[in-house]
Amino acid sequence: MKPRLLHAALVALLLTGLLALTGGATAHADDEDPSSPTSTSIPEVDGDDTGGTSPVTVGIQTATSAGLDDRGKYEYELEPKAIDQDWIAVFNYSNKPVDVSLTARDATTTSDSPFAVQPNDAKATDVGTWIALDDETLHLGARTRTLVPFQVGVPYDATPGDHIGAIVLTILTEQADGATGDRVTVQNRVGLRVYVRVPGALRPALEVDGLSADFGGTWGGFGIGTNTVDYTVRNTGNVTLSGTQVIDMLRSFGLSSLSRQPDDITEMLPGGEIGVHEVSGRFFAVGDLTTRVTLTPKRPENGVDVRPATAEVTQFVVPWALLLSIVLAIALIALLVRIITRWRRHQPPRVKNPAHRRAGPPGGPEDVEPATDLEAVGAGTPTAGTEEQR
Repeated sequence: MKPRLLHAALVALLLTGLLALTGGATAHADDEDPSSPTSTSIPEVDGDDTGGTSPVTVGIQTATSAGLDDRGKYEYELEPKAIDQDWIAVFNYSNKPVDVSLTARDATTTSDSPFAVQPNDAKATDVGTWIALDDETLHLGARTRTLVPFQVGVPYDATPGDHIGAIVLTILTEQADGATGDRVTVQNRVGLRVYVRVPGALRPALEVDGLSADFGGTWGGFGIGTNTVDYTVRNTGNVTLSGTQVIDMLRSFGLSSLSRQPDDITEMLPGGEIGVHEVSGRFFAVGDLTTRVTLTPKRPENGVDVRPATAEVTQFVVPWALLLSIVLAIALIALLVRIITRWRRHQPPRVKNPAHRRAGPPGGPEDVEPATDLEAVGAGTPTAGTEEQR
């Protein structure tokens, strides 16, 4: 087969082929995340020989000097060097006294939680250092409530923007390990969110980092497969943001583009990041396949405009199984043409049968007898009779 025909066949192949901290709720005993509700019930093992249990339930709630309120979280807008006074209510719902601790922690956004509070053994560096609690260790009598004052003081060198943290209640209990039966110390935490806005230049910004795409239909899928997309969304600005994200898959050779929309970003704290892993449905692709991610932040309450963030990556998709099938088909056709051509060359020539000649009409040239030599010779000499007639 000529190279030009093979090239045309290959071209034809390419063309076809996310601290939900709210007051008044109760969490389970094994809830160690302060992003859970603001009270926790712990089935603590008693020290008797009966192996019986008695529930230990503690909790916290936003409050004022006069008593409880329904804010559910703390929100402040404070200039550098400013101080604000506030209160937090601590409850012991149990029929026995308990010891608890209060600490202030920083918070950020991670792939596991949109509001992830740092562990108690981590050192706070931001808003967690701005909060001073009057009492950090409390002995609570049975079925009591205590109001604890605290201050929020913004340092003179605080940067503009949102600073996020939490006030965390921690209780340590001894429980029996279900696997070994040994007594172990368990840390249970609940908390209330703290948002501090420092006025100044606000810089809302989201960024797409580490985008990768892998189309999985090149070998056995005949060009039909799924596109696996991974990337990280980072809040590189100083404002809490939310927004939408869209993944567009742009196919070449006139094939229509495809889109997927991962879950919306409901809340991303400054400095936070989340990993996104998305697998598309099955589709056909050949040649260049461009995967483009577009993040569209929602405008913050301050009205600052935020530009969408985009990133894209292109991969070249070769449907090897389909290509191999077409090449084999072309080779088979070429082989058949060659065999037929050789067979024809070795056939004996066909003899024409004179009887198959078409007879002319009566009186035509085929009915005229050929002239004799004598007549042919005398055709150019006048006869005697002619001479006499003159």
